[in-house]
Amino acid sequence: MSKQKKTDYVSCKILIKAPADTVWQTVHVERDSAPDLVSNKLLTSADNHSTFEQKWTVIPFLSRTTCVIDEVDHPQTRIDYKLLKSDEFKVMEGSWLFSQTEDGSATLLELTAHLEPRRINPRFFINNVARSKMARRLAHIKKLAEANRSELKVKAKVL
Repeated sequence: MSKQKKTDYVSCKILIKAPADTVWQTVHVERDSAPDLVSNKLLTSADNHSTFEQKWTVIPFLSRTTCVIDEVDHPQTRIDYKLLKSDEFKVMEGSWLFSQTEDGSATLLELTAHLEPRRINPRFFINNVARSKMARRLAHIKKLAEANRSELKVKAKVL
């Protein structure tokens, strides 16, 4: 990540009742169904490095943005992302951080972001909108990951 002031970053956390590997897989699958996502296209993938073109709704019915994002995976611990190109943002970078609880039954998922739009907007406005969208996305991941866990329990058979 770039060297920005800590106040330039927005961060949201959520505790998910699922092990880190389940949450990790859910984050990767969820990128195709995230709230406000219009489309997600994998452009390149090699080892732990991927590039995506993503189209997002910024303001429903008014504004969309296309972003080319570079991601580096550090399996089950973090995903770092950085903007390569966008029509609405000059800078977009951050990380997904995965911290499994000691007993392995839950994972604290943290999403951080630093955004600089091409248009002039007050930092507090950008950060408030980002925080709201990030919290919504983390809640979506929690719902998917925990549903995945309960489905595993329901479908399990005793041998």
